[in-house]
Amino acid sequence: MFPDLSHALLRDPEAGEIDLVAAFSADATGFVPAFSAADDAALLTYTSGSTGKPNCTLHWHRILAAHTPKRIAR
Repeated sequence: MFPDLSHALLRDPEAGEIDLVAAFSADATGFVPAFSAADDAALLTYTSGSTGKPNCTLHWHRILAAHTPKRIAR
């Protein structure tokens, strides 16, 4: 379903998984951004499943602006 997905960053990684905090704190030398379209998949979120089976929601790049905190001009 996601042929270009190469990594999943996790908040509480198990052995061998990528730590989200460490990844964002790491040196970005050699990073090359990948550009995508507004309708390309961007974010996959899951519910905890505390009241039933966990559910997944797929968000596209055009939705990410709604999830970004707004800066207040002073």
